[in-house]
Amino acid sequence: MTVYSPASSAYYTGGIGTAYLFYITTNTDGADPAIVKPDEQNRYWNTNTSSANWNEPDEGKDAKGSSSARFPDGRLTVKVTASDQAGNKGDRSAIIILDNFQPFRIGTELTLKSIDVFRDTWTFGSSSGSYSYTASGPGKITNTEEHILRLHFSEPLQDAPTVTFGSDVDVGGFTSSDDDRNWAASLKVKPEAVNGLRPLSVCVQGCKDLAGNPLLAIGKSEVTLKQPRRDSTGAWIDEHVVGTDTRSQIAVCILEVNASFAQTPTTDSTHKLTVGFKYGKKAQKLKAVLFSRRFGDVV
Repeated sequence: MTVYSPASSAYYTGGIGTAYLFYITTNTDGADPAIVKPDEQNRYWNTNTSSANWNEPDEGKDAKGSSSARFPDGRLTVKVTASDQAGNKGDRSAIIILDNFQPFRIGTELTLKSIDVFRDTWTFGSSSGSYSYTASGPGKITNTEEHILRLHFSEPLQDAPTVTFGSDVDVGGFTSSDDDRNWAASLKVKPEAVNGLRPLSVCVQGCKDLAGNPLLAIGKSEVTLKQPRRDSTGAWIDEHVVGTDTRSQIAVCILEVNASFAQTPTTDSTHKLTVGFKYGKKAQKLKAVLFSRRFGDVV
């Protein structure tokens, strides 16, 4: 906290004693001579101190990621209470938006009836000052039943994320929780979906944090990440490109292939191979293929 100096017009002298009438609960750069610099009076508020410290002025002890910040980005309530020598008190509160980090998708969950189909997360390492990526679960959708997709972000978002997962996948409307940090929607693969590994793309269009910063564009091969953060001047450290997050790779395996093979045990026999394709719960027999094999040669 910084206060007006006695030389300023905000400083009042009169009656019994003296009093400071105005206080500024923020950092100052000392450009205004009427305001006492924080380092001169040891009054400051470091909004980016790490959870392991308390209001440290040393920038080297600042949080290197959202997960280690004492004050996470997003909405914060600042409450100021004043009292006089007679014991009279008054207070006032205001909601502010803290903006020390750029937002990114910190985790994903895809479940079917509470069973994990896919899960990934970025875990912060205090010693390295960076995040490491891990993924678990089968990582593939094998039926057309309704799944639940949950996306977790490093801070609150202005609007719901936009997700693309191919035209053969329906993603419902997102609902939020935890002050708009977590978002959930239904996901259902159409019966005619094409098999294969595909990215679960989280688009940044209309998806920004409360300060207007877009999501980081994290590629499918990235395994470590340094989250961009502001220094004491407001400039970004460890800048990263923004765009579409395609880190999560989930396979779609709706198309099942079932084959049966029948052989007549003769020297010159005909082998019958039946191949069936299954879309969801509907099996479709496409065709029977005849192979003739004589003395080990296929014709």
